[in-house]
Amino acid sequence: MKTMFLASAFLALGLVGPTGLASASVERAQDERATIGQAFQERFSGTRLSFTPQSGLSNFTLRVSGPEGYEGQVFSARVAPTFRLGDHGTVVDGRYTYEITAATQQRQSRANLPAAGSNGRDGVSRAPLVGVSQNGRFQVVNGRITPFDPEVTEGSD
Repeated sequence: MKTMFLASAFLALGLVGPTGLASASVERAQDERATIGQAFQERFSGTRLSFTPQSGLSNFTLRVSGPEGYEGQVFSARVAPTFRLGDHGTVVDGRYTYEITAATQQRQSRANLPAAGSNGRDGVSRAPLVGVSQNGRFQVVNGRITPFDPEVTEGSD
């Protein structure tokens, strides 16, 4: 009887939806995914691409690819890296894409329990960190990075 009273009280107060506590946790998970979806703010300056990350991220990898087989990659353990186009090959005008990845402080949940006798400190027994990534594109015009504008680039083909 007390359980029904408490459940009715929570429903009346709007603390849980009609499906119970599960709906609150689903909404929280959706909010976390939305936040993680924009973990980085991109910045373009001349021939440099840099990012301002959310706090708590580490182990950054930034990959850039472009026309005529252009590819480059940089890694940084503690701060978001800056990518200079000229450091990774000849820079030609055209469309470029990037992908930046990083690790959060959150550990992935495991489907199986660790083996008996695991001390929880061995690298094998620790769950990997949850990763985040963001993709984007930009264009190079007259040797300088500019934000991607589909109208300009579609008309130039």
